[in-house]
Amino acid sequence: MTETCWSPAVRALENNLTLLTERCARLRKVEQDPLSWITFFESIVVQLRAIVCENRDHVDKNYTVQGVLSRLGCVELRESFESFLDTNIGCDRSGYQYSYREAIKRLADKFICHYDNHDVTEFKNAVPVEIYCDLVDILNMETIEVVVGKVVEMVRLALEQNMEDFKHDLICRLFGSQEEYERVSKIEWPRAD
Repeated sequence: MTETCWSPAVRALENNLTLLTERCARLRKVEQDPLSWITFFESIVVQLRAIVCENRDHVDKNYTVQGVLSRLGCVELRESFESFLDTNIGCDRSGYQYSYREAIKRLADKFICHYDNHDVTEFKNAVPVEIYCDLVDILNMETIEVVVGKVVEMVRLALEQNMEDFKHDLICRLFGSQEEYERVSKIEWPRAD
């Protein structure tokens, strides 16, 4: 069953997007203070990781952008957003090409949320710590703003579409059909004055 724009998932995502956009605005203002900059930057990356890079197999069970788009019945928007996330945006020093999704996920998972082994001589799947710097360069302020802008755009479009569907359903319940609503709305009713 398709949910409405008043569902708990949509409200939770709305709260997260408000925090995300406020953090981005704050990040723009703290460029002179390296500690504040990296604190806001990493907070934004972790939040993006949580709302756009969650497991694709559980999209209907989480409060990600994709989950909300699915819940609202906006499958085409979700697919468009998934394609956007898979767009390549840059390479690290080893030549590995990153998409928005991979850059956000790797930076959050390997360097911010978990402190993985970074010694490639000790562990063959380790990610060298220098890659952190490359990912920070790849996910620069402009790139972050592109992702946040796309998230806000997709959610706005989904809510607008959902609201139109809701209005159409309400009209059909009240008048029996869209045609009957249009017929009644065109009647020139006599005026009392």
